[in-house]
Amino acid sequence: MTLIEKSEDSSFVNNRAKKKTITRPGLRGKAPLNPQILIGIYILLVAVLIGSLMAVDAATSRLAQGALISLASIALCLIPGVFLFNRGLQQRKRAENALSSMEETLSLLEQSYGEQLSSLAFAQAETDRIMETVQEGLFLINKEGIIGDYHSREAPLILRQQELAGTSLYAILERHLSEKMFNSSRDFFNLLFDASRKERTVLGVNPLIDIEVNFPNPAGGFITRYLGFSFRRILVDGQVDRLFVALRDITKQIELETQLREAEKTKDREMQVLLSIVHLPQSELEAFVKLATEELETINTTLRAEDFAAAGGRNDVLRERLQSVYCSVHNLKGNAALLQLNYFQKAAHVFETKIKDLLSRRSLTGDDFLAIVIAQAGLRSDLNDLQNLRGKLGNLNMGNNAPQQQAPTSVLAEQLRQLVQNAAADMDKSAQLTVDEFALHAFAHGRTDLIRDVLIQLTRNAVAHGVESAEIRKAAGKPSTAQLSIHALPAPTPGVLGLAVRDDGRGLDLELIRERAEKVGLLSPGQAAGNEELIQCIFESGFSTAEEADLHSGRGVGMDIVKSKFVESAGGCIEVLTEVGQFCEFRLYMPS
Repeated sequence: MTLIEKSEDSSFVNNRAKKKTITRPGLRGKAPLNPQILIGIYILLVAVLIGSLMAVDAATSRLAQGALISLASIALCLIPGVFLFNRGLQQRKRAENALSSMEETLSLLEQSYGEQLSSLAFAQAETDRIMETVQEGLFLINKEGIIGDYHSREAPLILRQQELAGTSLYAILERHLSEKMFNSSRDFFNLLFDASRKERTVLGVNPLIDIEVNFPNPAGGFITRYLGFSFRRILVDGQVDRLFVALRDITKQIELETQLREAEKTKDREMQVLLSIVHLPQSELEAFVKLATEELETINTTLRAEDFAAAGGRNDVLRERLQSVYCSVHNLKGNAALLQLNYFQKAAHVFETKIKDLLSRRSLTGDDFLAIVIAQAGLRSDLNDLQNLRGKLGNLNMGNNAPQQQAPTSVLAEQLRQLVQNAAADMDKSAQLTVDEFALHAFAHGRTDLIRDVLIQLTRNAVAHGVESAEIRKAAGKPSTAQLSIHALPAPTPGVLGLAVRDDGRGLDLELIRERAEKVGLLSPGQAAGNEELIQCIFESGFSTAEEADLHSGRGVGMDIVKSKFVESAGGCIEVLTEVGQFCEFRLYMPS
């Protein structure tokens, strides 16, 4: 036998003490009798009765015998009742025990259920605190895009919408995205809900990873924000039942990235400008700054808002102003190329591309010039950077001192030689320029800036349109390197100076010039035109025989600048001599 010590497990005791005691009224202390005891009592009673009958003699009255017999009968009848009553008590006891056990079990279940409810309530409170604290918009959507009933507190704040539950995310996106962007987003959602597509692959083409959204501003206008969406699938039985959506306002991040990119661009631009001006003498750099300032001022004057308003939307007036801007930019690009200021040359080329795009439109409005105004502001900013760098480097020796001692025309001659060499290399050609510096000095005396602008355009035009590739030149029996020259011309009359720019290239293709002239409306189809009239077409604004524009040609502006500056403004005269496959020569005449 195992003894149970009093140091029984306290938790066990406490649990037993907590169990309910079931008590039924009217049955307390009435335990059922043992059947063996009842049988013993019955036998004893029968024996007593039998003994009493045997003890009664004959003399005993019949009355006493009858009473004993009746008592025996009653005892015989009561015994089954006692058995039945005892069985009922036993069944009652068993029922009470079963009921007590059930109530104890129910109590334990209630206790366990209460603990589970308490745990769930705690978990719910924790989840609520998380959803109230998290800085992201979190919610679920179904395949129709409907947002679920439960979402983070930040979600409606980010989307600027008070009630999100039951709202369609698709409808919200449709209000704030372009049609193309919204259609891409819907296709993306369809892929996400397609369980046959790999989730990682689909998420890799998320078009909503960073989007620009314009929310209405109660004070007027719009508030621009940048939002980022990320998604995760929720699968039920192998099918995508819901999407978990995490939404963030990434405006500050985008702004910081933009500032960083702008800072890097500024640093790169300053470095490029610095590298391009270090080799230049101070005088040449100052001359370029002066030219650029004048051209930008011309552009600014041309783009004055009051003049556009006065034009009243007349297409011809707007095109004329645009062409004026075109010439200024092209001249600035040519001078940048002359000084090997590659950054300014490329910036001006981009500016020209925007102008060309506007000129190709059938109609123009003042609003179309907004891109031109922005580009002009960009060029002015670049010029300011150049001036700042020039100021910082003012005490340094920029370039050799020898070029600064040369005559301006000698410097110009060397720059033109380098310009021809660089332009030919850019176009996979080979060319060299010979300059009669004495003739150039005599012709450009007192008007160096004018002659510089004209010669830049003529030499670049000769390399781009006149000089052939080395293969073509060899096939034609020419040296692979083309020869260009700037030399003096005999004076046609006293007091007039002449200067020629000649190349030994393909010459002017008059048939191609006619074809292009008819195409742009300078000539009517089949109109009779002599060689001189066809040659005059190349000086028209926007005319070019090049198939595509590049850094050196194809804009149809260079020869327009020559005519505008040399003929119309300075009163000079130009003659053109050409022979197909042999040469082209531009003869410039001006009063001495």
